[in-house]
Amino acid sequence: MLSASSRMKWYTFRDPTGTIKVRIPQKVWNGQHFDAQDLVRVSGQVSHENDGSTLNAEVISKP
Repeated sequence: MLSASSRMKWYTFRDPTGTIKVRIPQKVWNGQHFDAQDLVRVSGQVSHENDGSTLNAEVISKP
């Protein structure tokens, strides 16, 4: 579930296991629109840093 948009291209997603910052380039949106109540599936590459994990999205869709 999309929780917040923190900066251009960066979004915070939340589910029962926690939150993660996700970088979503414009091309990945592919004309799709979601709101905070939509359940979405995000696939991409995870990066682990000292300040937490982030995801660079390659695909976003409804499950």
